Amino acid sequence: MRTQSHAPVLLALLALLLASPVQAALIKPDFIAGVTAVNSQPPFSSSFDIGLVVDNSGMSDAGDPGDPAATHLALNQDQYVSAAISPAMVTDFTLPSTFRLSHIVIWNGHQGFATNRGINDVEILTSTDGGVSLVSHGMISVGEATLVALGSGGPDHIEALAANANFVRFDITSNHGDPTFVSLREVRFYGTLVPEPSTAILLGLGLVGVASLSGRRTGRR
Repeated sequence: MRTQSHAPVLLALLALLLASPVQAALIKPDFIAGVTAVNSQPPFSSSFDIGLVVDNSGMSDAGDPGDPAATHLALNQDQYVSAAISPAMVTDFTLPSTFRLSHIVIWNGHQGFATNRGINDVEILTSTDGGVSLVSHGMISVGEATLVALGSGGPDHIEALAANANFVRFDITSNHGDPTFVSLREVRFYGTLVPEPSTAILLGLGLVGVASLSGRRTGRR
């Protein structure tokens, strides 16, 4: 007695799971550590380097980072401040591997006396090849920083998206009005690791093997 193979169905389910557009929840375990950043505009000084926006410095959970509701403790430190007059700049983030991004959380620039230096209009672009080919996810407006007292500054923008990426670009075209500087405190990325192609192939072969074995057992009955 001939039985129909279940392998095509299982492989289709596997492909659906790997490409699922379902929006994930914003949770601490999905925090992506080890992100690096570079900027097209040099910092005002070495004390305000762009690396400060991804190293968790100044964050309330710096010892155990990842809380999307963490606060930024500093008024005038542990953040990037540009040396350029123009607010237009590009910030590139490199992730340690390819992830299925679910959220980007931003703590905007705030120096106590100048809340209008934070980034405002930003185009988000992602790439799976290190920035060679970029996909735009449109423009966002990042709210002006909310820090009004030491330790009170929660995130100013949470952007939900569903995209595979190992590289993210912020194409920043404006700040909140300051004519001299642009600042940014912290940026965190959340998502799940995308399986390497070899892992997905092995998983697919395993499903085919299970389906084949099941079919043989059914045929013997």
